[in-house]
Amino acid sequence: MISTGRDTYMTIWSVEEKDGKYKGRASTSRKNKQTNEYQNSNWNVRFVGAAADKAKNLVEKDRIVIKTGDLSIENIYLPESGDRKATSYISVTIFDFDKLNGETTTNEVKPANNDELPF
Repeated sequence: MISTGRDTYMTIWSVEEKDGKYKGRASTSRKNKQTNEYQNSNWNVRFVGAAADKAKNLVEKDRIVIKTGDLSIENIYLPESGDRKATSYISVTIFDFDKLNGETTTNEVKPANNDELPF
């Protein structure tokens, strides 16, 4: 889940550059107040503008806080893989973010198990 109207914290799992564009995988986590357990969500992310320059230095398990971003649903048709209809994918476009160094004093939510990839 990505909440709007406040900073969104993410864990970066991978970032790759192709033709000057940066994309990757990330996750968010929130605590279920009824069960007291964490619920993780995984995202396809794209870094554009100021975020593209910063994404060059990201590595696996880096934590970031998104300052500006957008959530979108894209319909993608891949006939070479045998798709007969378009598939919808959700992706997050990040325009700007700050990298957290572990010394933040914010109320960030951390996943229950951050030792392994969540997907």
